[in-house]
Amino acid sequence: GGAMVAAPLFSRLIEHFRVMPEYIGPATSDFDFVDGKLMAETAEGLREVVVATAADLASCGIANAEPGAYLVGTGSTGIAETFLTLGLGYGALMAAMSFVFRLPPDNYVPPGVANALTAETEPLSAAKPREPAATPLTTHNVSVTDATRSRQFWLLYAGFGSSIIGCYGLLSSGKLMMTEAFG
Repeated sequence: GGAMVAAPLFSRLIEHFRVMPEYIGPATSDFDFVDGKLMAETAEGLREVVVATAADLASCGIANAEPGAYLVGTGSTGIAETFLTLGLGYGALMAAMSFVFRLPPDNYVPPGVANALTAETEPLSAAKPREPAATPLTTHNVSVTDATRSRQFWLLYAGFGSSIIGCYGLLSSGKLMMTEAFG
């Protein structure tokens, strides 16, 4: 369903927001190791660098970049900007869709409901909740005990449970993904 739209959109946004780090030269340059970090002498002094081979760049989907040394902290993967854009878009869509929902007029009585509110009653308010109707709105009432024994309940349970398994995997490896993406 939504993955057919979200996956290409996500890829396009990442490509749009991605900024390549500053290239400082081929990997044959002189580098120093300081506290376990690879450092290079630049006009601003010693700066941390990362060396990327052609295979490294191709695995990241950056085939047109030149292999060599890049300054750490000068580029962007585009992931943060993508999530911000998608979050703002989703929030705006949900806010706009909230205007579609309407409350029924005061004293509304659904057809066929006996013993419900009449036109003489006062409007609903937070201080005075609506009294429940004497007869149920449906004749197909099922107790919780009977519902959990039904085949339909377990099919729905399995469907909803399966749909969120991916989220559990994402949450469980979130720290690793953040470390790999942002260093």
